[in-house]
Amino acid sequence: MVVTDDEAVFEKASLLKFHGMDKESWKRFSKSGSPRYDVAVPGYKYNMMDIQAALGLHQLPRLEGFIAERTRLAARYEEAFASMAGLIRPQRVPYPARHAWHLYTPLVDIDRLTIDRDRFMQELKTRNIGVGLHYTAAHEFSYYASRFGWRPEDYPEAHFVSERIVSLPLFPGMTDADQDDVVAAVSEVLKEFAR
Repeated sequence: MVVTDDEAVFEKASLLKFHGMDKESWKRFSKSGSPRYDVAVPGYKYNMMDIQAALGLHQLPRLEGFIAERTRLAARYEEAFASMAGLIRPQRVPYPARHAWHLYTPLVDIDRLTIDRDRFMQELKTRNIGVGLHYTAAHEFSYYASRFGWRPEDYPEAHFVSERIVSLPLFPGMTDADQDDVVAAVSEVLKEFAR
């Protein structure tokens, strides 16, 4: 999603979102439009398919409930992990904001453990806990490193997070029992591999 109050940014995003086709290209489907179209700049295919739009419109009335349940589950994680050494819990922003809790992403405090984040994730998987990596810092991907010469140490804060971040299960249909299983597995791994 792009949100802007800058008309030039809006126009550029509008142009890039569908193969770089200019606005007049859309008129080719109207009775008075020409079948010809122009690609003004190299663009992308960022428009939504009709089925995606239909699903989104159907889900939209449920959004408040989804956010409320994710918030409740995130609060349960926060309480469960408050006294556990080895995890750095997500921090609140210093301004008024409503968190959607799309992901719950603590940092693995690798300085307090004998394993790194990747091994931590593997240990959880062996305990039947599905975890994700959201996200590796962009400057650490091979394309950006080779294209721009970026190194992990060029962006130390992003590197710090990138080496430690983990996504724990969090979804509206998650039961308290499911979440208790996650908490128990995290606690077990943190204790087993504590320094």
